[in-house]
Amino acid sequence: MDANLNDLLLFCKGKSRLFLYGAGDFGATYAGILQYFGIKATGFVVTRNKKSEMFCGLPVYEIDEIINEINEYDGVVLSMSSMFQDEVKALLPDYVPAYGISHGASVELQKMYTDKLIPEKLSSIFSDLDVRNKLLSGAHSSDIFFRTITSICNDDEDDPDFVIHGEIVNLKKGVGYGRLPSFPIHDVAIVMQGPICTAHDFTLNTAAFYRKLYPYVPIVISTWLGETDESFRCACKDLDIVILENELPSEPGFCHVNYQITSSRLGIKYISDYTKAKYVLKCRTDQRINKKDFLIYLQGLLNNFLPGGDKLKTRLCFVEAHVGFPFFIADFLSFGSLSDMEKLYYNRIEIHECDYVRKHQDYFYKLVNISRCVSDRFSNYRYEGFTEFLRSKAVKNNGHTFSKFLNAELFIIRTFFNEYIENVSEERLFEQYADFLKNYVVIADNLMLYWYKYQFKLRLWRDSSENAYERWLEFYCLYH
Repeated sequence: MDANLNDLLLFCKGKSRLFLYGAGDFGATYAGILQYFGIKATGFVVTRNKKSEMFCGLPVYEIDEIINEINEYDGVVLSMSSMFQDEVKALLPDYVPAYGISHGASVELQKMYTDKLIPEKLSSIFSDLDVRNKLLSGAHSSDIFFRTITSICNDDEDDPDFVIHGEIVNLKKGVGYGRLPSFPIHDVAIVMQGPICTAHDFTLNTAAFYRKLYPYVPIVISTWLGETDESFRCACKDLDIVILENELPSEPGFCHVNYQITSSRLGIKYISDYTKAKYVLKCRTDQRINKKDFLIYLQGLLNNFLPGGDKLKTRLCFVEAHVGFPFFIADFLSFGSLSDMEKLYYNRIEIHECDYVRKHQDYFYKLVNISRCVSDRFSNYRYEGFTEFLRSKAVKNNGHTFSKFLNAELFIIRTFFNEYIENVSEERLFEQYADFLKNYVVIADNLMLYWYKYQFKLRLWRDSSENAYERWLEFYCLYH
């Protein structure tokens, strides 16, 4: 811990008037953190031409206004960036103490703050101290820190105030001001499928977070026998969350696709049999959605983008789709009407073609190269002759190659398309995929999806697909 920072905090704590300078958009955040350490900010200071009298609940002063208000005994000006320290000192009398906090000290201040909260408040976010420290030492540590802390959900009435994006919040509010949904919703259900993520009670905390946001929405955790213990079951019962402990399929299937289909299908079946929900969100047990009003948002997408055919009741909503790889649509999160979601995860037996990739690994490398080449043309769908391109001989030949490759995502989407939309054709594979995106799919914008897995641990999932919402919307507008 930085001894100079400790000395500075102790010095500031002994002053009755503290003015913050150069804090920018994070001004209220630093004010809240300092308040946690017993240091109450009097207000913010700007050099000149203040734009408002108040900022995030604290008064704003010009330097000239505070010169006669403070002295060396009862006041201090604290610059939240060391680069402004000389600037503010030059504008103040010599007798007025003014100090700057370096970037390193700023990170240390945040770490001191999280060290106080991690054991009780941040256990579902950070996996271990090494990863936490690595997280906070990066160039964008402030941005990551403030985005990460928004994932907290706690109901302890004795929790101190802390700061979320410039607002001082008490954790007894659950998720903080502005995080609770603006509109009630009653006809949507949530199915969380997969094994329980027990590290830091991530799955349980996520389910509790959703329950706090949506008190009346049916929530089902569809998992496997032996995944839960008595404390987990009791907690879910108190939260009115249903647990389905299913038998693990004897055959996992390629990339464990049978596990996903089975747990998703049985969770959706429960919603169909025992609730009045009309829409279903299917997500994973190791993910957490942080977007405000996310159920209203997803439902709004379906209400505003009606299907372009009569095969489905509504469109199906996903968060990612590959442009140059037909039917390669991310399967980890999906949203749609109850009847359409039942179709998406219908009970099918894995076909033998799933073994094809095991025997022909070289296909994978060929597909990567073909995908890049085709993607350049397929992505440029505005040029004249796009339809002719989809029907061209080169695309038809590549369709044969693509049709032989399967992974979990491709298997689920392609078999669904083949069963409920139309038979998959090797010669028309790209054309069918374009029609599917155009008529029956909508790609959601960033859901602030936190993924407790692989390299996505301790960061929010970013939609990096070539066909994210903006590209899909352009595609829809041009070819609908």
